[in-house]
Order: sequence, then structure tokens, then C-alpha cells
Amino acid sequence: MGYREGEGLGKFGQGRKEIVEASLQRGRRGLGLKIKGFDGDLDVDWHEETE
Repeated sequence: MGYREGEGLGKFGQGRKEIVEASLQRGRRGLGLKIKGFDGDLDVDWHEETE
């Protein structure tokens, strides 16, 4: 077991053969990002009969 170039990962070599490229994180964006100035909890009165 272990990585061998050109062979698949996993016990039977069935996994991915190409390397997964890492991507650069720009700034502090990521999981849990909250954009300032946007409030998703707006009080909206929706009246379907008037629309």
C-alpha cells in the first residue's frame, strides 16, 4: 500500500490515479464566510393575493 506513481489508490488500486491539485485560498474566505452588510433575516410580509 501507499502511493505509487501511475497506480490507483486503495486496497485494490481502484481509486483515483491523478493527483488532486491544491487551490490557493484568497484572503480569509472559506467555510463560515459572512459578508458584512447582508442580513439574511429580513422581516418580509408576503401577500400572494396582491402579487
